[in-house]
Amino acid sequence: MSAIDVSAAPVEPPDFVRRPALAGALIDAGEEILARRRVPCLCPEQVRGACGRTTGYATTGGRIRERVACERCPRTWTRINC
Repeated sequence: MSAIDVSAAPVEPPDFVRRPALAGALIDAGEEILARRRVPCLCPEQVRGACGRTTGYATTGGRIRERVACERCPRTWTRINC
C-alpha cells in the first residue's frame, strides 16, 4: 500500500464551504440597486453625461421599485423591476 502525499499546497475550498451563509442565499435587492446606482437621465443634459442617482427603493411582492433623481435637473422618475 502506498502512502498519501500530504505535502502538497492546500486547496482553497469554494466560497459556499468557507462561508455557509452564501450557499443558496438570496441576493438582497437593495444591494443590487446600490451596486448600479447611476443610470442615464432622459433629460437634454444626457448628451453631457447627466446621470440619475437612486434616492430610495422598496421591495414589495417580489418587485423592486426604485426612485431616481437626475444630478443636473429637477427631473425624478420611478423604475420598477430594474
